[in-house]
This record gives sequence, C-alpha cells and structure tokens, in this order.
Amino acid sequence: FDDMPTRKEIIDDFIPKLIQFSRFSSIVQVNKKEAKFVPCKVNADNHLIELTVNNDVEAHAYLEKIMEANFDFNKPLWEIHAIKNLNGRSLVVSRLHHVIGDGISLAHVMNKMATDKDGKPLPVRLFTRPQIKLSAIQQVVFKVVMGWKAFLAFLKIAKVAITVGDTPFLWRQAVPPFTYSGKRHLIILPKIPLDLIHQIRKKYGGATVNDVVTACFVGAVRRHLEVQKDPALIDPKHANNLKMRALMPLAFPRSASADDPASALRNLWCFISLELPIQFPSSASSLPSCRDRVKAVKTHMDKLKASPEAIVQMSLQRFSSNILPLHAYQQTAVETMTKHSVVFSNVPGPDHPIYVCGKEVKDVQAVVANVIPQVLVFSYQSQLNATVVLDHELVKNSDDLGKYYREEYQALAKLLNVDYKF
Repeated sequence: FDDMPTRKEIIDDFIPKLIQFSRFSSIVQVNKKEAKFVPCKVNADNHLIELTVNNDVEAHAYLEKIMEANFDFNKPLWEIHAIKNLNGRSLVVSRLHHVIGDGISLAHVMNKMATDKDGKPLPVRLFTRPQIKLSAIQQVVFKVVMGWKAFLAFLKIAKVAITVGDTPFLWRQAVPPFTYSGKRHLIILPKIPLDLIHQIRKKYGGATVNDVVTACFVGAVRRHLEVQKDPALIDPKHANNLKMRALMPLAFPRSASADDPASALRNLWCFISLELPIQFPSSASSLPSCRDRVKAVKTHMDKLKASPEAIVQMSLQRFSSNILPLHAYQQTAVETMTKHSVVFSNVPGPDHPIYVCGKEVKDVQAVVANVIPQVLVFSYQSQLNATVVLDHELVKNSDDLGKYYREEYQALAKLLNVDYKF
C-alpha cells in the first residue's frame, strides 16, 4: 500500500468480513485421526499485530521472521500484520495456516475481502468442472480409455513411492534421514509482464503461461547450479541422468458457492509429480536450450492434463488417510516431498487493481514456507509475481536466482525475436 488501512479500518471492516468464514472464527482441535473446527469468539486484538519499520530491508526481515513462527492453536489460526514502512510501501500481511483452505478457497476469501475502485464486490470466480455430453458409445470408449490411463497413473504414483529421490544437487538436503532445519529465506523474484509471457508462449503454439514460467524458473536453477559448480553436473554418476521434479498442488473444483462463507473454505487438493528439464544447459551456456526447456515442460504438462493422475492421487490420499495411523501417514507425506526438489504452485490473480478498506492494493505477493523449497507464482494487474522460499544455508548465493530468472525471459525473447524492452 502507498496509503495503508488504519487499525480502526482493519478492525471495523477487514476482520468482520474475514470471520464470516467459519474457519476464521474457529479453533482447530487435533486428535489421532483428524482436525476438527470448533467455533469460538474472535478477539480482533489477539490477531492484529502492528509495527513500524524504517525501510524495505527491515520489512523483508520481519516477513522472514513471522514466516518461520509457529501458530498458537488456542485461537483461530490466522493473523493480520500491519507494517508501516517509513521509507517504502507499507504492508498488510495476512498470515494463515494451510488447514484453513486451499488456493481456490482463498480466492473465494479475496472476493469477499476486496472491492473494485467504486467499492463494488469483485466478480465471483466459481471453479467448476465443465460438463461434456457424450453418446452411449462415446461413454463406453471414454470409460475404457480413462480406466487404462488411471491404471498407468497408479503405476506412476507407485513408482514415485518406491524409487529414490531426485539427483542430490546442492539444492537438496541429503536424505534419508530428513531433518527440517527450520531456516527459511524469502526471495522475491523480478516481476515479469504477462504480455511478454503471452508473446513468448504464442511462438510455441499451445504453450501456456505456466509452461513458460516453469521453464524459466528451471533455467534459473540450472544457471545457479552451473555458477556454484554443483558436483552433480560433472559427476559421471549423475551428469548423464540428471533428475529434478516438482510437486504441483492441484485443487479440485467444488460445488460450494463462493457466496456462502460457511462452506466456501475447503482443502480439496493433492500433489502431482512433474518432471523438470534440468538436463538442458542454462541459456547463458547455450541460448537454444531455453527453447528446448519450454518444449520439454509443455510435453510433460500435456501428458499430465490428459491423464487422470490427479484423481487417482486424490483417491489414494483419501484411502490411505482412513487406514493408516497418523504417524505413518505423516511419514509417507514427508518421504514423498523429500524425494522431490521443489513445490511449484501457480495461482491466477486479479488483472485489475483491487481495494481493501477503500485503499488501493499496489502489489500482492503470496508466500509459503514448506519442508522443501517452495515457489509460488501469483499474477496481479498484468504482472507475474513469484516468490521462492528455501534454506539459504543449504542453497548458497540463492538471491542470485532473481537475476538468472529474468535473464531466462530475456534469452527467450531474443531467441524468438520477441521485441520487448526490459
């Protein structure tokens, strides 16, 4: 914010809208098998934290501090941090536990919390599954084909569970056993205009924004590994068979209306595993490689889109959560995550300015601190924002990722003759 909401505005306007959603006005009680939401009275003073910082550096340091902090389960699992910056943009940080809801759920929350310039509610985005009418014969063929694809998806998921993890780059803690360091560093990557990404993706015929963004991030990681002289790139044991994968959260459409705060929040999602083309040199080493990387990402993404893997994964998730003891279920989740190199999530945001408490939101960043490195991409006002959270003691010189990330887009624009001023 250039002009951030006051304490009174947050308490009188922002928080009352927030606690319309039942999970924001409930405490979480955890037993051996499940988490249960129990309604409670909300005291705004217990959730609003105010402070003043001198500059962006102090604001960033504070974000990293609260990012690593534990939640108090004796109250609803959310906080609002109002950070007044004396020499930069001020921040209103909504910090919440993932148990409250997934990405689609939080999009519903944003629709309730924000307005347009004239104070009108934002257009409601209902994420629903498209309905396709098929003839009787088409339905039979469809079921046979999808049954076979479901079987193949099951085999892939089983393979992930029993095979070794990704190549042991410097990005990854040696496993097993895995121990969470608790040390996390926030990197805010350079903004990339969506117009540039659209121009690039159109050169590939069918490539998506997510294909281009994923490819450029992987190129940045590859460049970082090259500069750091990662042993895995030259070790004969790994160099010819480099393996890097991302876990991608996929939220499912749901019937609950975004207009019903009591039912709009859900955690209906699963992880799917995506191969990342880390084997190609960075664009700094070989300019054409950035094109090959986009094509490789698109190929992997297209296979996932045509597969029922997410549905199979979700079914297995529900089945295992019902039969496994909690500790075994948690151990399975940790082992799956630590076999991968990164969690990569892309959430579309508003393409126009939004207002909170009548004040214009100049920028939006989304941040998740996770067990393994986490990338979260969020678009706002025709700009693509992205954050990376990782262990900076494990990943040396990680702040250079921003420079490498930007250079991947520049390389693609040059290679594809996209005329764009950076």
